[in-house]
Amino acid sequence: MSTLPMIPTTPPTRHFRRWLLAISLSRAPVTMAPLALILAGRHSFGSYAAGALLAAMCSTGQALGTLWRGPVLDRRDRPQALALELLVCAGCFSLLAVELAISSPLLLTAATGVVAGCFGAAVPGGFLARLPAVLASGQLSRGLTVNAVVLELNWVVGPLIVMGVALAVDPVLSVTCIAASLALSAFTQTRLPAREWSQVENGPVSRSPWRIREVREIYALALAVSLGLTLVDTSMPALLAARGLHAELAAVSTGAPALASVLAGLLMLRLPERHLDNRRRLGALLLCLLEGLVLLPLVWVSSLVGIGLSLFASGLTLAPMNALWSQSLQAALHTDRRAEGFALLYASLRLGVGAGAGLAAALLVFTSARSVIALAGVVPTILALVLLATSWSARRREVPGEAPPVVSAPEVALTSRD
Repeated sequence: MSTLPMIPTTPPTRHFRRWLLAISLSRAPVTMAPLALILAGRHSFGSYAAGALLAAMCSTGQALGTLWRGPVLDRRDRPQALALELLVCAGCFSLLAVELAISSPLLLTAATGVVAGCFGAAVPGGFLARLPAVLASGQLSRGLTVNAVVLELNWVVGPLIVMGVALAVDPVLSVTCIAASLALSAFTQTRLPAREWSQVENGPVSRSPWRIREVREIYALALAVSLGLTLVDTSMPALLAARGLHAELAAVSTGAPALASVLAGLLMLRLPERHLDNRRRLGALLLCLLEGLVLLPLVWVSSLVGIGLSLFASGLTLAPMNALWSQSLQAALHTDRRAEGFALLYASLRLGVGAGAGLAAALLVFTSARSVIALAGVVPTILALVLLATSWSARRREVPGEAPPVVSAPEVALTSRD
């Protein structure tokens, strides 16, 4: 965390820095588990497909747990409740490490992965709900922006830790590191102020997010992009091994895009918001299209430098695309539906991760990693083209009318991997 003072927007409070440390440590199941489970699964069961299955089950648990554990923390969110959630998740990953070490049956190990992912799913939301108690209202927006940048840094550091531990000691030990990180997060967050509660008046019933076409498109884009990136992450160890490189260097598949995303996010902060107000939907579709196109060269590039450059280029779209998703949801959803809407966005991202890992696990059994990488680029490309064509067709039939009212956006920051 020594780099945080270099970020000019960091609110200089002790509690905020402790909050950043705690939430960073709690992200280990998201930033470290995919690569750790793939490498540990290969070590214990002898195939990358087995490791991909474990990563898929953990991600599926995270997707399912988002809508289950989130309301539980909302109903009884106190420091002790969040600590218990973290400690249960740490215990599940500890059990998972033991099962991998003794080569327990694959299905039993996968079931433990589902439970571990489920109990860690709502933790990021629990931390974000406590941020208003950590920062003054005037600093909240800046704090959320810093959190988004730190999240991408977590995606750089997490896979590097997994790679270092796997190369220097043992791949299974990297799963133990996840449990230790969660336990340390549970201890760190107990020193933070308790969440502030306010009485919210009952308002009129508004439309469900699923009933708004633009919102459904955002969920579809989120699922497609996360599925494509997960196909790359999951198949990268096999791709590198097939090209004579160390499979542990697969950390570049998450590190390079994360670094690019940080740079793109910082550059986007300098754009005047008025330039993006009327171009959010089109911008999100074009960025999704670009994301798919820049992943396709991975099918032919053979050098580590070329792979890294292609992945870096794909990361340049992530932070801007995510910002446009977030802004679009804020404008499209009624106030009393925003929590549900953002929860569904997070679930879409996690479902994409789970589906991508599961699909890669199935495909790697009978096809090459190159074919899986090709699919990673094709899925977001086709979806973006279909939605662009649909949008163009709808505009041709559109009858001019009164523009919908603009709903003010709350101070919410969402990142694509949190």
